[in-house]
Amino acid sequence: MDATTPAKMYVVDSPYEVARWRPLVHWVLYIPHAIIQQALRSLAAAAFFVYWVFFVFTGRPNPGLYGVLAMYERYSQRADSFLVGFSERYPPSGNDVKPQDIKIAVPG
Repeated sequence: MDATTPAKMYVVDSPYEVARWRPLVHWVLYIPHAIIQQALRSLAAAAFFVYWVFFVFTGRPNPGLYGVLAMYERYSQRADSFLVGFSERYPPSGNDVKPQDIKIAVPG
């Protein structure tokens, strides 16, 4: 990056004022998501191993397994952003992708 190129700035849209009760309750509301996230983490680890073996032997990615990995990443980011206070909206339990969510394209 040279001197004429402006630096990129990323902004996280988080609330400026947090309700006083939120830090005390967020971790309690996060417990079910932590359990789901741990199960998805185990599933993603197994899916990644199968995905890697499939990729090594065929030379092309498997879109179904890639979707499982992307689902884990999306869910993990939504739940963790709720826990640390970036979002006041309770994260959904499903794998619904809305237009404001980041869509990950399958490589290849």
